[in-house]
Amino acid sequence: MDNLLTFVSAAAFAAFILCFAFLSAPLAEGGREGASPSFCRARRNFARVSALCALAAFYFVPVGSLPPFIDFEFGGFIAAALLVSSALLDVPCGALNLRAAAKALAFPAAFCLAWALLALFVSRAGVPGAPGCLGTYSVMPLWSAAGVWGGAGMVFLLLLLLCAFPEIPRRSGVSRAASESYAVVLRASLCAALVTALLLPWNIFEFVGTGGFLSFWLDFIFFWMKVLLAAAAASFVSRLAGGVAFVRAYALYAALVTCGVVCMFIETGIF
Repeated sequence: MDNLLTFVSAAAFAAFILCFAFLSAPLAEGGREGASPSFCRARRNFARVSALCALAAFYFVPVGSLPPFIDFEFGGFIAAALLVSSALLDVPCGALNLRAAAKALAFPAAFCLAWALLALFVSRAGVPGAPGCLGTYSVMPLWSAAGVWGGAGMVFLLLLLLCAFPEIPRRSGVSRAASESYAVVLRASLCAALVTALLLPWNIFEFVGTGGFLSFWLDFIFFWMKVLLAAAAASFVSRLAGGVAFVRAYALYAALVTCGVVCMFIETGIF
C-alpha cells in the first residue's frame, strides 16, 4: 500500500510539474523572436532524454517547507548532474560547437558555483543538515545567518544566476514548436526552482504563524509563486545582460563571480 501511494504521489507530482512548466513558460520567454534554441537541432531521442532528466531533477528539489521527494545526503549532486545532462543533450549534434556548449552550461556552472559557496558558508556557520542536500538550504533562510559580507555575496550570486538563466525564445510561427518543447520549458522551470530553493527559501508560515497541514499547503503554493517571480525576474535581467556587447556581457559575469566569491570568502573567514 505504501509503495502504491508513493507511486501515485510521484506521478501526481510529475503531472503538476508538466502543467506548471508549460503554463509559466511565457514568463521566461526571451526577447528574441523566431530564434530557435539548440534543442531544435538535436536528435529527437536526445531531446526526450533531456526532458526526462529535467523532470527527474525536480524530485531532489525541496518545495517550500517540504523536503525533497527523494531526500538523502547527496541528493543535490544528482539534481546538478541531471541539470548538466539535460543541458548537454540540447547541444547541436554533428560539428563541435563550443559556443553552444558554453551557453548551455552557463546556468549549471553558475548554480554549482553558488551552491559550493553556500555549502562552504553552511559548514562554517553550523547550519544543521548535509551540505550535499538541497533541503538543507530551505530549513532556514541563510540570509538571516549571514553578516554584511555574506548578504552581499548572496546578492551577487543571485544576480549571476538570473543573468545565466536559460532563455526561451518568444513564440512565433517559426519557433513556436521549439519554445513549447518539453526539454527547454522543463529546464527553465527547473532553473527557477533551483534559484528559489537555494537563495529564496522563505516560507509563508514564517509570516502568518500557521501550522500543520495548512502550513505545508500554503508553503507549497508560495514556493511556486516565488518560482514564477524568479522566472520573470530572470527574463528581465537576462534581457538586460543580452543587450550589452558580447565582451561586456562576459565581463559582467566575471565581475559577479569575483564579487560573489570574495564576499563569501570574507564571510567564511578564508580571507
